[in-house]
Amino acid sequence: MRSSSPVLNLDVAFRPDGTAAVLAREKDPTLVVWVGDARRVLVNGEPARGRPAGGYLRVFPDEPAVVLVDDSSDGFQRMTEGTKWTPTVHPIGYGYTYTYHVIRPDWRPEGRYTASVPKAGEYRVQAYVPDIAIGRPKAVEYTVHGSPVSPAARGGAVLEIRRDDSRGGAATVFTVDQSLVRSDWLDLGVWRFEEGSRPVLSVRNVSDENGPFLVFDAVRLIPVR
Repeated sequence: MRSSSPVLNLDVAFRPDGTAAVLAREKDPTLVVWVGDARRVLVNGEPARGRPAGGYLRVFPDEPAVVLVDDSSDGFQRMTEGTKWTPTVHPIGYGYTYTYHVIRPDWRPEGRYTASVPKAGEYRVQAYVPDIAIGRPKAVEYTVHGSPVSPAARGGAVLEIRRDDSRGGAATVFTVDQSLVRSDWLDLGVWRFEEGSRPVLSVRNVSDENGPFLVFDAVRLIPVR
């Protein structure tokens, strides 16, 4: 298998009838798997869109390239000081890493994600939230630093939505119950970003709980065709 980004779940099964069945949760356009001389290849139950070359199959050849910023990369910045920032290596994190910060009343740790946007356009913004064993805060602000196209609506883990013009430019703030997102992508909708290196998302605790862990993991921008 080859991939330029982490793959959360992948399984390749070779059946007696000559079928290679690939199950892949992440539609990574760089994902390549070995299928050998299989007579037929299925990807998530459907016929593969690409053809194997030399026994290798590019699993998702038509998917657009994703802009990914992980908590372990240079694009993640701690905006508040303190000694409670804890980078963690664990398979529950996207790419086997996540960062957490313990929460106490009136503590407001904040992290910011800066992405290199390859081309001006519309992108779906998603943040990965691992379902760690310790509880997570029920009020976390996710601030998108982009122009809204089709923002996520209130409901589910999204408790409130408001505009914020106080940070040197218009932004949209989603108050999220982080405990309701369990090892999945929090979808914040579609936004327009200009080309270049720029902040795309900030995550900040606004809960006055005592003891939960605010988690920071990967953020991705998926081009919208």
